[in-house]
Amino acid sequence: FWEKKFKQIKPKIFNNNRRYYDQKNIELLKKIHFLLKEQGMTINGAKKILNNNEPLKLDETSNNSIKTDNLKNKLVKISNLVKILKKIK
Repeated sequence: FWEKKFKQIKPKIFNNNRRYYDQKNIELLKKIHFLLKEQGMTINGAKKILNNNEPLKLDETSNNSIKTDNLKNKLVKISNLVKILKKIK
């Protein structure tokens, strides 16, 4: 599906219609997945970012995303503890 939407993805196709993705294609697919699924971007939004040829530091960006998720989980736990403590008083 993404091959049709993102012209940058160019796997080698063998006689038996098997696709071979080199490391460059795999990294590009990881970036696309991150932008669409983890950042919630649209296909057009992801295309704009990829077409700007600005390097996307996937590790740094995904680490920030993970840190944000961890913070959200901790805030929920703290909020639940505050509710419990209020009931005790």
